[in-house]
This record gives sequence, structure tokens and C-alpha cells, in this order.
Amino acid sequence: MAKNFSLKLTLGFIFCFFSPLLWGYDYSHCIKYFKAASTPVGSSNAISLKNGSKQVHILYSPIPPKNVKILKADPFIGLYLLNVPRTKQSYALLTLDKRTLNDKRLAFISSSPQVQIGHITKRQSGFLNYARFSTATSANGVLGNICYQIYGLGVGNGSFIEKKYIDRFLAQKSPYYGDLGIRFEHNEAIVRSIDPFMSQNPFKPQDKILSINGTKVQSSDEAEWVMSNLKKDSLAQVALLRNGKTLKVKVKVNQRYGGFLLKDTFLERFGIDIDNQMIIQSINLDKAGRFNELRAGDRILWINKEPIITQSTDTASKRFEHLRFLLSQTHFDDRFEGKIQLLIVRDNLEIFVKV
Repeated sequence: MAKNFSLKLTLGFIFCFFSPLLWGYDYSHCIKYFKAASTPVGSSNAISLKNGSKQVHILYSPIPPKNVKILKADPFIGLYLLNVPRTKQSYALLTLDKRTLNDKRLAFISSSPQVQIGHITKRQSGFLNYARFSTATSANGVLGNICYQIYGLGVGNGSFIEKKYIDRFLAQKSPYYGDLGIRFEHNEAIVRSIDPFMSQNPFKPQDKILSINGTKVQSSDEAEWVMSNLKKDSLAQVALLRNGKTLKVKVKVNQRYGGFLLKDTFLERFGIDIDNQMIIQSINLDKAGRFNELRAGDRILWINKEPIITQSTDTASKRFEHLRFLLSQTHFDDRFEGKIQLLIVRDNLEIFVKV
């Protein structure tokens, strides 16, 4: 029955889709195929993919989906592997080739009866720097030019995720991102801030990263990709440009705790969740280490006598970035004997804490 269903869809697609001069493009078979290769999950759909000899069901969501069994979750980039019933059909996920990149009549298919026709305007260059499509996309729709083959998974806002990033998610037993303890200026592989809690961090703000283990990097996206795939506790050799001089440093690879879709303050490794008002929402005292004097409800005002919230930090992203920057600067501050001085508010009282 399933074979007959697939054969009818395929024959119908070949007959109608490739006969534009006679009948025009007919995407109804691709819509039917989508329904047979997806599973409704909340207001979206899990997409069935061929993964070797297996069928897997993948969902993109910025927040964890509810009322469904999650087999694997990567909240850094919002991909989830779900336990849902096997579907009649599944998609082959392909790498973009030259012909497809030049195709002006690609189809974006979703649960909507309206098909979006367009072309790819940009390749994906980073975990959240998605590929772009010339017309609208919806989360968990698919992009293709043949009903049973696709080139990406929609995330909405005219964007989609390419195979390279989905394959990385599927290949890992559990989500993992390597970390060299540096965060970058926007788009450039220039160090903006460093993690002061990573032992023997050799980097300085404004270092320009040239290569990592011999792989040249020219942008923050390229550097993030290489770093994320480094093995934890291995030694990475990094070439960098500092004050006009090329240097080579060896760095022990850490595991990343925050970033991309998650908050990234350098405090995540201590089990600290802080909101954009700099109020600690929760703290895991088993992980807190040097921060074990802090409590949920504490509001951090200053770090080493510098305020976190200022007139220029008027958005959540700017505040978290400034928090990272101030923590980064403590690495070079000798005023507090190697410790970090915090001014916090607790129970309406201002308290200085050295951590």
C-alpha cells in the first residue's frame, strides 16, 4: 500500500510538475507528500527524514515542544528528535548543489495549501546565520524541487537550515559544542570578550583569530563552527594576530554551556540563570563553586565597580553582552587579589561580595 502511494505521488509529480507548457506547475502532489511525511506536533509538524536505513522525526522549535516524547534535544539551535509514529513517507535530505542554487523555481512546502515559489538568496554560514529564501518560509516546512527530496528545514522569516547543520545534530549522541573561552565581535573573528573562568585562557580582547588547528577562519561564523567541533579536553593550536604580530597559542578545549538560542553570560557553567534585569532566577549550589554566596533573587548591579545596566544597554542582548564584557575584564584586573567584586541587592540591602 505504501509503495503504491509513493508511486502515485511520484508519477503524478513527474507528469504535472514537469509539464508547465501544457498544464502549468501542479504542487498538489508535493502537498500530499508533505502530509504523508510529517506528523502534527502542536501548531507545527515534525518532519520525517531518511537517516541511513532508519526513519527519524525532526522538529525545529526555539523552545522545547510540549506533549511529545523527546529522544534528543539541542536547545542551542532548537532542533529536537521526537518519538512519534512512523509515517508513510519520508524525505531524503540533500546537500545544495550548483544547479539547485541557480534554480529560480524552487518550492517551499508546508501544511499550508499555498506553496511558496522562489530561489535561494544566501547559503547558511553559521548556526543561527541561516540560509535565505526569496519568499516566505514557515517553521518546519521543507524546501525542494522534487516531492521526496529536500534541501532544508524552514525556520520562518524567509530562512531555512541546511543539511550540514541537521547532519551534525543527528550524528551526535547528545548535543555538544566545544569552547575556547572566547566570544566574537559581530561577523568578525575578532575577540570581543573572554571567559575569565576558563583556566589559563591566553586570549585578549581584539585578538584576531587566523586559524584553529590549521583551518583558516575569516568570520565569526567560521570560527564558531570549527570551535564547536573540537573535542573536549583536547589541545587546540590557534594562530592569532595581536598588535600587528602573529602568535600561536595552545588552548585546552572546554565544553560550551550557553549561546546561540540560549543565554550566554559565562555564568551558565555555575548553574546560574540570570534575567535581563540582572536578577538571579535560579542557582544550582552544587555547581555554583566560587559563586556559592549568591542566591536566587539577588540582583547584580556592578562588577568591579562598573555598572552592568547603563543607558546604552537598552536591550536584553546588549545587557548580556555587556555582562560578558565586564566579566571578561576581571581577567586583567588586579585590584581585588584575583577575585571579582560584585555589588548586589538582596532584601533591599546593597551588599559587596567577593567571589
